[in-house]
Amino acid sequence: DEVNKEFVKEILGPQEEIPVPSATDEFFEDIDEEEEDTVQDLKYDIDTEPEIRNKDISLLLNLTLEASNEVYKDNIIGDENFYTISDYSVPVLFQKVEGNLIVAFRGTASISNILTDLNTSNFLSNAENEINEYELFKYRMENRGVKAHSGFIKVLTESRLPKRLTDASYVGARNAIPLYDVVRAEIDKFKGTVNSVVMTGHSLGGAIATLFYYLYQTDYTNSDEKISMRVISYGSPRVFYTQSKDAVESV
Repeated sequence: DEVNKEFVKEILGPQEEIPVPSATDEFFEDIDEEEEDTVQDLKYDIDTEPEIRNKDISLLLNLTLEASNEVYKDNIIGDENFYTISDYSVPVLFQKVEGNLIVAFRGTASISNILTDLNTSNFLSNAENEINEYELFKYRMENRGVKAHSGFIKVLTESRLPKRLTDASYVGARNAIPLYDVVRAEIDKFKGTVNSVVMTGHSLGGAIATLFYYLYQTDYTNSDEKISMRVISYGSPRVFYTQSKDAVESV
């Protein structure tokens, strides 16, 4: 609607064309051997379609901003390409736009969400901050010793029985399902119909999107079903502990 368009316009500002360096500019000088392959790919993109990167970034910013705003709305009536799962403390919006699947987590909008924001850790034990201490993740990924905000981890490990049991992936389900597994199952449904998944959200939603991205990338179960993923968050609080920086950035 017009309000959303104005909101996006206000955040993005004027859409000025950003100059893109050519393959002969200083941009490509003094590179390490390990970076050579990446640079060659970048040279090809720039030399063949110099405007493609600016257009892609602008499109993704618009899509993710709108999705991060839409997910706050109640009673969304959508279809198989635009719908929400609202059975959990943090609702999730799924929107397929051409070759992209936008997945947006809602930000802080309830007392429960405020408590989640405040639940950074348990001063009696660090176990609640260690991702691999949770049963859901213990046997699905390498133990890198990564620590994160315990409230954010608990959002994704929160188990409920989704209402969308008519969907093939939930038929016969009788036990509560963690939000992480529900979102993962929904993403898997789009395998072969989208080229990439973009996780997004504002505030708390941005933090959950960031954490989900890390978990998805390091989860080695059903790896053949994975789709290329990126994350764009807005106003997200810190998710990971400082000492986990290297392990997280290696993903």
